[in-house]
Amino acid sequence: MEKPDYSPIDEAYLKTVLKDKCEVVYMPEVTSTNAVAKSLPESHLPKLVITDSQTNGRGRLGRSFYSPKGAGLYM
Repeated sequence: MEKPDYSPIDEAYLKTVLKDKCEVVYMPEVTSTNAVAKSLPESHLPKLVITDSQTNGRGRLGRSFYSPKGAGLYM
């Protein structure tokens, strides 16, 4: 089975489309999208952190969340 060709995230496009709804932050790799969102300065808009992979993602009930590059989009 051939692996799909993932196009890079178009951060500028997302920011334009979502500008009045949320603050978009894209990083190719993070420890955890939630940890990054909590570390960002306060703003009047909710934050949407998007990444290609997480090194220490967490799911419900504190369970580890496996999120390798090229396998999904994590928010």
